[in-house]
Amino acid sequence: MKLIFLLFILSIIPAHGNAANDDFSDAANLTGMQGTTAFDLEGTTIEDDESFSFGSAWFRWTPPGPGILSLSITPQNQGVTFFTNAYVGGSLQTLTPLGFGNSIFNFNGFVETVDPGEVVMVQIGKNSTTPNGDVGSLGIHFEPGPGNDSRLSPVFLGSLSGITIEPDNSQATRHRLDWLGTQNLNSGTLWYRWQAPEDGLLYLHAQPSDLGYNSVVSIHRGNGGSTDEPIRTFEAGTTTKSIRISVLKEASYLISYSTDKRQTPGKSALSFQFLTPDPASEFSEAIDLSSQLPTNVSGSFRSATLDTSVSYEATLDDPNSFPPAQSLWYSWEAPKDGFYRLTRTQGST
Repeated sequence: MKLIFLLFILSIIPAHGNAANDDFSDAANLTGMQGTTAFDLEGTTIEDDESFSFGSAWFRWTPPGPGILSLSITPQNQGVTFFTNAYVGGSLQTLTPLGFGNSIFNFNGFVETVDPGEVVMVQIGKNSTTPNGDVGSLGIHFEPGPGNDSRLSPVFLGSLSGITIEPDNSQATRHRLDWLGTQNLNSGTLWYRWQAPEDGLLYLHAQPSDLGYNSVVSIHRGNGGSTDEPIRTFEAGTTTKSIRISVLKEASYLISYSTDKRQTPGKSALSFQFLTPDPASEFSEAIDLSSQLPTNVSGSFRSATLDTSVSYEATLDDPNSFPPAQSLWYSWEAPKDGFYRLTRTQGST
């Protein structure tokens, strides 16, 4: 008796959806700044790491520049709800969300071209099976932002001093990579670049938004790259706020303006003033008073810096007080033995 062994090979062929843009890698290209395109989710499948339970379709769109992107979804039949997600990223595993919406509440998001080749990926899907509920249309509308909407294209102010600009971020966008000064900073951002003519001090004066919201100003040293150094962030609330930072010769400083309310723009005023440091800020450049006694000496800390080569611990009466931030130095040689009195005015140390 012969035993006959039969080998049966069962081939499992994965099913593919009817939509050509069923998979992330086959996303359909969208062009232009406004228009509509039809979609059909019938037979769409679920890829690993997808966010919908019953399949989805993908679209790819490249923004022409910074601006505001609005997406709308219209079902062919009433009673059907579609959902949409907007991302940036090159794979399902590395997507960064921009926002989401549905056919009841449209998506309105802020988009900025940050790196060459970055695109927006739009996903449309649904989380339930609805008869006759696979067909609809996707609408896209894009409003370009102002020219200095991106930190990569700031308005260059040169090395000017004594100037005032009036930023108005009513058409500006917000982006996930913007440097945020506060956690509730949600309005669009405008960017400026200023270059220091010499080592010195930069005074910035910011007025509140004309609508009563805080004006938020952030300062970074650099040209808009990933290695830029954060310097300072401050808010002008109900009154004008002034700050001072030390700047380095020929270094570039990026200055951003925004407001602290979501999609509530405002107009403000920023003033720039550059001062050369007072030489007497350095111990080695102390002003000699030996030939001026008896005398009164006056000085201003407005252009003073701090000589960091000196230890100031001995000058503090209270060990819990803050260390000095600025210094002015004077030298004096006693003409003869005796008693001499040194007095100070209020506000001096």
